[in-house]
Amino acid sequence: MTPDEQSTAAALVPRRTLLLAVALGAIVDVSSNLAFYGLTWARGAALGTIFAVALAAVALAWVGPPRGGPPAGSTLLRLLAFLPPILVGASAIAGYGTRPALAGGEPAFWAVGLAAVALLAALAFARARPATIAGAALAAGLGLRAFTFSRAGPAATGDMLPLVIEAGQRLLHGQSPYGVYEMPWRLPLTYLPLTWLTYLPAVALHVDPRWMSVLCELAVAAVIVRSATRGGPAGGASDHPILLLLAAWYLLPSSLEWVRITAAPPSWAALALVLVTAARDAPSAPVALGVAAATTPLAAVLAPLVVLRWVRQRGWGGTLRAAALAIAVAALLVAPFFLWAPRSFVDGTVLWFNDLDRYPRLRWREARTWREYAGLSGLLWQLGRERWLKPLQGAAVLALALFYRRRGSPAAALVPFGVASLVLFMIANPVVWAYYHAPAVIAGLVAVAAAARDPVREHRCREAEGDDGGAHRGPTRRN
Repeated sequence: MTPDEQSTAAALVPRRTLLLAVALGAIVDVSSNLAFYGLTWARGAALGTIFAVALAAVALAWVGPPRGGPPAGSTLLRLLAFLPPILVGASAIAGYGTRPALAGGEPAFWAVGLAAVALLAALAFARARPATIAGAALAAGLGLRAFTFSRAGPAATGDMLPLVIEAGQRLLHGQSPYGVYEMPWRLPLTYLPLTWLTYLPAVALHVDPRWMSVLCELAVAAVIVRSATRGGPAGGASDHPILLLLAAWYLLPSSLEWVRITAAPPSWAALALVLVTAARDAPSAPVALGVAAATTPLAAVLAPLVVLRWVRQRGWGGTLRAAALAIAVAALLVAPFFLWAPRSFVDGTVLWFNDLDRYPRLRWREARTWREYAGLSGLLWQLGRERWLKPLQGAAVLALALFYRRRGSPAAALVPFGVASLVLFMIANPVVWAYYHAPAVIAGLVAVAAAARDPVREHRCREAEGDDGGAHRGPTRRN
């Protein structure tokens, strides 16, 4: 990419937005890989609290000044271009699945890894287009994922993937998937239907279900790129700064670990779709919200912002119709499984994590697992004040929604407020695993994509809407 092209691309996104997205991803990745970053000596509730404070500061920065500030500039884009070669090397070293290769001295793996680092570094030095760098990062990331999958099957990676596999097998045998499983410990199905149903084709075809997670990751990237380039300047798609951030996200050590062991990627795709469609006031936004509500409880964190945006854009009548459609879509996907086994459904999807005297207290007494993860839960559980966590979650989401309404519920602020809501909600979650912060990182990527617009088009949209970032003015009238 030439310097002139870099300047054009950089003009599409504020520097502040890019830096906040990078900061959010860095904090989450470091807090997820303490051993790799040399922080195992600091494990404990104090470290988790420090990470929580850092995340809270970043969250508040997302909802700071309504205008984005100066553009990113070509220098920042050049620096971001060097993140993929750094991260592919870090991922190869830090990934749990690649450590046996290091111990076993597999020369082919390390030769390919070094070649990938060299290629990505050469592209960065040559100022290749972001699309070229993203394509090379995609190939490297897919190779790393394939290798880590080959090292250990899904049954050896933890309890969640085996859980969704067994849920799919029960459904294929005509049994309700909502029940108690022996893992070998007793565990209910804790996922909403569209999370585990995403893996059903792989279960039916006897394919490694983690490739469905990979497809969900690619869906996240596709939705974000489409959002960033939709209606933008001609030829700008291959030069968008979001491509550099997506390349880095795909090669993060934490991303490689989470796709290997969790069933979270379907929720990432659903939440990204909600943010993208709601931010551009797409007619499909209610359907996206209903799909997300049937996939992850985190849809409830974004719902207040989306509804406030609908009130501004559609008026109360349009909002009621949109909300009814979202509820109908969610009910259509959830109701069959709820009616099939209502008690087991509620036990798994509602009570298992939300009743503090069930799994949360049991896990805390056994291992105090989340005291070192980014959040306030370790500190408050240790102080015996765990009952404060859920009120803090509710207060954070409500306060941000009220602040968003005071701003006038502008489209441009919806995704940044969504980032802040996801961050603050999760740092006060009673149970915290490292990958719980991934939705906020992905929301940050969506925020970069939503900010990377054609300035002329955005100015016209603001004029048509009367959006000055100030007080609420009522619904937009459209002819």
